[in-house]
Amino acid sequence: MLLALGGGVRRFRSTQLSDFQLCPALAYWRYERGLVPKGPESVHLFFGKVVHEAIHVYHAEGQEAARARIEEAPWDGVEAHRLKTKERALGLFEAYVREVKRHQFEVEATEVEFEWPLTLGVWKGRWDMLARVDGMLYIVQHKTVQSWGYQVAPDLQLEAYYYVGQKVLEEKPRGVLVTLLNVRALDVRWTLRTFMEYELERWEREVEQVMDFYLRCQARGVWPRAAGACRRWWSLCPYHVLCTSDAAEEVAERLFVVDEERRDLEW
Repeated sequence: MLLALGGGVRRFRSTQLSDFQLCPALAYWRYERGLVPKGPESVHLFFGKVVHEAIHVYHAEGQEAARARIEEAPWDGVEAHRLKTKERALGLFEAYVREVKRHQFEVEATEVEFEWPLTLGVWKGRWDMLARVDGMLYIVQHKTVQSWGYQVAPDLQLEAYYYVGQKVLEEKPRGVLVTLLNVRALDVRWTLRTFMEYELERWEREVEQVMDFYLRCQARGVWPRAAGACRRWWSLCPYHVLCTSDAAEEVAERLFVVDEERRDLEW
């Protein structure tokens, strides 16, 4: 399902602008250049993708087909991790099924892509689901987490999804229902995010400001480095080696590959 709502000078995604706010240089290497480190896929990205795919298969084909999707995923191709394992993916999926069965849950659409024009560009995004839960319509987003402390406010993505839902859907969704899939607890909780009109107006003003800065960095070819963003979640940013090298292009060619989908914002 695609909601194509207009054109613009430039397309942006919420993760792209969130990364840009964290560190402009990060956004440059990750999205403008589309660079990803050589080697196996990140176990964190792989795990989240497998669980999300299983959830979608469950609603389309049933529980056994979803379990098979997890079982057949290429787990041998990613780095070992004590939590992000096939067994825990299966356990987390079963926790999701138990939670869904406690409610009247009817999926109306999955992977709903949209584009919404703003002054300086087009906001491009994708809802995980549009679903009725106990008779009420929600935008549903799945988040694989390791604690219940996951931050849902402020969140550019959730605000954007609610904003577009209010603009384009004939029946206005009650909010964004965030499915927190806790891999450590093997449990699932839902948290609801709604926004007042003043919050949506503030989101639009702030996003336009971030877009403006992004476009100025792009035009000038200068992407400031934010030193405080070099180390997050106990690991060093993969682009640190590029930001600190006097031969960044050579290092990029040796250690990275170009992901065309990421560069073209087509994931």
